[in-house]
Amino acid sequence: MSKPKSKIVNSAKNSRRNQATLPSFLFSILIALVLTLLPLPSNIEPYRPEWLLLFLIFWVVRKPETYGLGVVWILGLVVDVIRGALLGQHALGFIISCYLCQQFHQRAHLFSMPQQCILIPLTLLPHFILSYLVYGILDQAPNGWHYWLPIVSSTLIWPLISILLGGWRGAKIF
Repeated sequence: MSKPKSKIVNSAKNSRRNQATLPSFLFSILIALVLTLLPLPSNIEPYRPEWLLLFLIFWVVRKPETYGLGVVWILGLVVDVIRGALLGQHALGFIISCYLCQQFHQRAHLFSMPQQCILIPLTLLPHFILSYLVYGILDQAPNGWHYWLPIVSSTLIWPLISILLGGWRGAKIF
């Protein structure tokens, strides 16, 4: 028994859409890695957004069937190597944050930008708590509230990221 023609056409369309988003995904990840590595003045450094995680959240919610947790894990390991962190520290934090986003990806399409800006810090928080615990175990726990500033800056930069990655179509960002 063969597949109905409409299912074959739909799967071909989905395949082309996924291929079309691959260059966008790769380019955006490259930009996020460059922004992560970009040196900043010491007075601005504490405010550095968690660029790669924000871009991954966008793609995991936008295309969960294409860009899943395996991709998130590998890119988290890349950040661990780049930052000289304990291998798996960022990878695990990224996985937890992106898993939370992936769980509500179908409902996320209905969220307005203010609702997304409430959700972003809640999804970043597990990553920062896990990293804080790892730093504490390594006896390198950050002092003061400056450690948590990237959550604020990431939340403030989220609308720009989601608009740039979401395109000009005027559709909901996720």
